[in-house]
Amino acid sequence: MTKFKARGLPQQPAEAIKQVGALRLDMAGQSLAVDLGKLDPPERAYDADVAFIDHRVGSVTLLFGKIDRDAPEERLRNRLEIRYPPEDFLTTFWGPSLKFTRSLARLVETWPLPVESGEAALRLPASQSHSEWASFTYMSHSGTDAAIDFYHVSSSALARWQQARETTHLKLRPILRVQVSIFTLHALLVQAEVVDKAIRQYLPTALRRDLPAAPETDSETEA
Repeated sequence: MTKFKARGLPQQPAEAIKQVGALRLDMAGQSLAVDLGKLDPPERAYDADVAFIDHRVGSVTLLFGKIDRDAPEERLRNRLEIRYPPEDFLTTFWGPSLKFTRSLARLVETWPLPVESGEAALRLPASQSHSEWASFTYMSHSGTDAAIDFYHVSSSALARWQQARETTHLKLRPILRVQVSIFTLHALLVQAEVVDKAIRQYLPTALRRDLPAAPETDSETEA
């Protein structure tokens, strides 16, 4: 079953679409979309200095860290891990964010700063660590201040909806907001493009057939 087929559903008869909070359910097609205008903002926030994507076959984890200013070369004050099912990473993190990514890249290019990966810093030991799962993402920025809002839908609630059309527990739950600079977010999105292509190489056919087409990058568009 497709979790997040798109951010908007095709025109359907009113009885075929059911609104549950920020979720719009296609009762006939067993897909769901997110109504961005009804998203509840996360109440918790995390301030990140560095970010990196740890990708292995079947596993995608976004790593965020706060550098310990007393020992910046030795440890992190804390680390946050946001885990994604690979198919959800493709449909809600990289693919739908391509227009946003291009706009962000144009802004970042006006600054005399290189694109720096947070991989080295995030390999340092952390005094504290916390992990969450996510299945939907909303990114934004104002000037050089950027934010990534993470949301999650329970797998058990999705299963009950698929099997019995039960929507009692179906909710897009706000997890937390990660505050970063546009430079850190841009570096993360540059890596996300590479991860997107890698996942598409091994994702089973049963999951791949519901994916949106691979997004064209600027280089592919210009070729």
